[in-house]
Amino acid sequence: MQQKNLTLFSLFIFIVFLTENAQAQSRLKKMKISKLGAIYQIFSGDKNKSFGESNSPGYGGELSLDAGGEYFRYFVKAKIINSEGSQNFLDNVTEVRSNYKLTQIGGELGFSFYPVARKGSGLNLYMWGAGAAGYNLLDLKPVSSMTGTTVTSVTTYSKLKTRDQGYSYGAGGGIGFEILFGRKSTISAVYGEAGFREQFAQLAGRTDFQLNSVQFVLGVGF
Repeated sequence: MQQKNLTLFSLFIFIVFLTENAQAQSRLKKMKISKLGAIYQIFSGDKNKSFGESNSPGYGGELSLDAGGEYFRYFVKAKIINSEGSQNFLDNVTEVRSNYKLTQIGGELGFSFYPVARKGSGLNLYMWGAGAAGYNLLDLKPVSSMTGTTVTSVTTYSKLKTRDQGYSYGAGGGIGFEILFGRKSTISAVYGEAGFREQFAQLAGRTDFQLNSVQFVLGVGF
């Protein structure tokens, strides 16, 4: 847990650093662009504490506003992601195989850094870091439990809720590209991003349930 807290703290310091540098770029011209993207998400994390066992991806979309200068820019994002799958969840001390449906609704606030000055047209590459917060809805349906080598059908939980909800928080970072077309008054773009998110939520009977993931995004800007 200390290592995870240190990771989040380091990302926070990194974002603050970018903020201070962005304010120093007053000579740079500002340009805003809105983006709409499709999300493909792969979960990861510890056994019984995440969706990492399910091997079921999440699908969703994002809407973002991007503004700033040639080297440092900020963005605000709104996201919704859905995932369905089957895996083990810990019901008190018993592993119960369950089908699940997860809906994530969240937002992100972060900054992008362009190693090479951002151009008004053509290809641009960047790195980004962000803080994230969200609200999560989880539906569970028990299927079976295992004691030794014996599998038993299960229709109810002893402690887990079949419908659960909870807030989440975390941070992430990654890389991205954008291809800009047109002039400033009629700018359009194609963009893509890849990155990790490390998030924690009060879900599935735990206060530290992991919503860690790798996300891939592809979309358009206008």
